[in-house]
Amino acid sequence: MTEEGFRIKFRASKPLKGETSSQFAVRIENYLIRWMNLSKTELTFDGLKDLLLREQFLQASSKQLELYLRERSPKSVKEMTDLAEKYLEAHGGTDGKNLIRPKQVSGGSQVEIQGPGSVMERKTCYDCGRKGHIARECTFPKSNQIRIPRPRGYQEYYGNKAGGQSQRGGYKEKNEKG
Repeated sequence: MTEEGFRIKFRASKPLKGETSSQFAVRIENYLIRWMNLSKTELTFDGLKDLLLREQFLQASSKQLELYLRERSPKSVKEMTDLAEKYLEAHGGTDGKNLIRPKQVSGGSQVEIQGPGSVMERKTCYDCGRKGHIARECTFPKSNQIRIPRPRGYQEYYGNKAGGQSQRGGYKEKNEKG
């Protein structure tokens, strides 16, 4: 098995049925030691620290930067950061877009982690009027209305806080006109 295989085994391991806590600890320790040996990491605190920092750096990097770094197999965090600096300099600077991995959002879509001046910072919510989010993500409904979850097949309904009907007259079929 490869260095990456033992890293994955170490990270994904769960106790097996009938395995004692001590047996589980020994098993994952063996995965860690094999991972460290195959990555040519010293079996010391500093060696382990360097290995974990390299792993975390790769996890946080963009796919392109991660691939670039993995192809070069840096043996230390210092070597990895030097390579990353060269990559970022050659690919448009260090503004973060080439460094930060897109964040996975429910539904499988990819969204870049937002920074100052980002697209999301310029978006305005149609529900509350605040910047930084859109209506479907709004947690600040208009002060005189509450959001009521819609049943499948119906348009969204807004009722007043007293629970009465809205000006729109309640639920409407998707295809029904005003």
